[in-house]
Amino acid sequence: MQLFEACGNFDVEGIDVKNACFGGTAALFHALNWLESSAWDGLRSHHVQHKYDFYKPDMSSEYPTVDGHLSLQCYRDALIQCYRKYKRRVWTKNQLPVVVSAPLKKPGLSSLHNIDYLCFHSPFTRLVRKAYGWLVMDDMLALHPGSLFPDKEAATNGSVIDDSIAENDTNNLAATIDDQVRTAFTTIVNGVGADPAKQPTRDVDIRCMEATRSLFSVKVEHSLVFAKHVGNMYTASLYGCLASLLFSVPELELRNRRILMYSYGSGLAAAMFSLTVHASRPLVNVVGSPASPDRKQNPVFNRLFNQRTRLQVSEFEKILNERRSSHNAAPFKPPHNPGGLFPGSYFLTEVDESHRRTYEILPSQ
Repeated sequence: MQLFEACGNFDVEGIDVKNACFGGTAALFHALNWLESSAWDGLRSHHVQHKYDFYKPDMSSEYPTVDGHLSLQCYRDALIQCYRKYKRRVWTKNQLPVVVSAPLKKPGLSSLHNIDYLCFHSPFTRLVRKAYGWLVMDDMLALHPGSLFPDKEAATNGSVIDDSIAENDTNNLAATIDDQVRTAFTTIVNGVGADPAKQPTRDVDIRCMEATRSLFSVKVEHSLVFAKHVGNMYTASLYGCLASLLFSVPELELRNRRILMYSYGSGLAAAMFSLTVHASRPLVNVVGSPASPDRKQNPVFNRLFNQRTRLQVSEFEKILNERRSSHNAAPFKPPHNPGGLFPGSYFLTEVDESHRRTYEILPSQ
């Protein structure tokens, strides 16, 4: 709020967004809510449940209580539900089927609601690897007779899709799915059956990942460069994946492409939506997208990787211990010099005796 006050602007509306992993997406949606309504197509889906998969019952500690197995199951269940709801809304609005298992095509040449690239909330990259396999499995389950949608409910108005339409579009879907993927998944689907709620076994997960390896490398892997090097970024996780994709794929290849986004926060809240890269507006003003496949030529990408501070393990452990000891401390002044931060970074300067926090920003240049 201080940034607005400095400009004399007090006529501001907004709310705090607390959820660590889903908070960035919630803030984005709050901003989009201000769009003039005809500019909004309504094509996003949500799945929200009350789950104790990852939570903080002890506010004196910065560490959560985690049920790892439940958290992974919640991530998967919310992903599948969001994907199905998203597909239904696209069908209801545009009468177009959606698949994530079609090979990458030239933009604008398909009758599908093309999904060219995918970005996922990425706690660790193997989960993203599995997640793409789960979505492709869902595409394959949709090819079972009469199951373009698992319950054949057509979205928000609850109308039922006509059987002939469903059959025709099932045939269209079969024709668009990557041939190798379709062949590999035939035996997997036969083993799992048409029960869309059945939890995949470890063996099925491995087979799904193997069957989607080539598609994954084209449609998803470009988004995971930061996640592989940095790890889980919580609020920034999904958007770090988006930045990675935009940095890693040449701009001409990105234009007019649709990117499917899956956001997840424990507790739980999840959403799926898509972004379309403009056909002609340059991306350089957004992220400095590279003009060639060699991402090392991108100055921003190069800065983020090559200008990081290298620490010994012992130094890193010392910093972590200092962080633990200073958690909830008041008054408190950080002992570290902010000089190692990137230009334009915000940094904490002080916490007073009433736990009021003061920040400053490094010059942009």
